[in-house]
Amino acid sequence: MPRGVLKRSKASDSNHLFKPKWSLGKTAAIRIPAILKDKLLDVARYLDIKSEKEIKSLDIVEQLKNNIELNNQTFKLHNETVRLNQKIDMLVHINEELTEQLEKISKRSRYQIAVECFDEFIKSKNLNMGDLSKSRKGTKNYQLFEINQWLKSQDDNNA
Repeated sequence: MPRGVLKRSKASDSNHLFKPKWSLGKTAAIRIPAILKDKLLDVARYLDIKSEKEIKSLDIVEQLKNNIELNNQTFKLHNETVRLNQKIDMLVHINEELTEQLEKISKRSRYQIAVECFDEFIKSKNLNMGDLSKSRKGTKNYQLFEINQWLKSQDDNNA
C-alpha cells in the first residue's frame, strides 16, 4: 500500500483517525448571519450534550423566547435600578446641603437669640449702651458692654 493513503473502515466511509466532535452524528453546513454564529453554535453544543429523547421533548424555541424575555426584564430592572440610584445620590446630596444650612441657621439663631435677650435685659434695667461703653474698665457696667460686644461679634461671625 502506498504511503499517504487513508485507511477506510468497512463500517463507514470516514477516516479511521477522525473522531467526530458531535455526539449526535453527521453534521451539515448551514448559512446563517455571522452575528448569530457563536450564539447558535453554543446552543447546538448544549443540545449535542443532551440525549435525542431529551432534545425531542425540549421546546427550544419556547425556551429561547423565555430567555429573551427574562433578559429584557433584567435589562429593564437594571435601568430602573440605575435611575433609582441616581435619584438616591441626588437626594443624599440635597440632604447634606440642607443639613449644612440648618446647622448654620441653628448656630446663628443661638447667638441672635442671646443678643436679643441681652438687649432686653439692658432695656429692662434702663441702661444705655453708649453710657456702658464709657464706663471705667473693670466695672460691672463696662463688663456688660463687653458681653454685648462679644455676643454681637459671634452673631456676625456665624452669619
